[in-house]
Amino acid sequence: MTDRFRPCHPFMDPWCERDPRLPRKAAAHEELDRAFNAVEELYRKVEERADRAQWLCDYAIERAEAHGLPFDCERATQAFRAHERCQSRTIAPWRQERRTACREEVWNLREDLARAHEIEQKATAWAMRERHRAEVAEAQCDALMAKIHRLRAMRRHQDY
Repeated sequence: MTDRFRPCHPFMDPWCERDPRLPRKAAAHEELDRAFNAVEELYRKVEERADRAQWLCDYAIERAEAHGLPFDCERATQAFRAHERCQSRTIAPWRQERRTACREEVWNLREDLARAHEIEQKATAWAMRERHRAEVAEAQCDALMAKIHRLRAMRRHQDY
């Protein structure tokens, strides 16, 4: 009876046979399985590299001691970390170059915007001056037209 209800989920028991009566896994589950397998593979490779690094470190210490050279692993680690902190490595140099180019472009655009704003202010001031001059000229024109109309009216009045 326990064989009949045993778990068949792939994360519970990887050697479990799939029950044909259960529905097939969805595509998302298959993608998740592939991603999980890829992560496991990467983890295995990282562990292998860490083991190799540890073996090389132990080998270097043994060789140094065999030749009478003192080797302080803690001091070397601290010196290495201090050196690494001083050096800022770029993981992706193309990204750093793109970022620098974008910063320069933004700086240029800001300068262009500042110049455009300054030119707009000058143009606005010039337009206001010209508008004022036009209003003054229009007022003078209206005054002269009124004077002309009065003079014509007076002349017509005198002709009668």
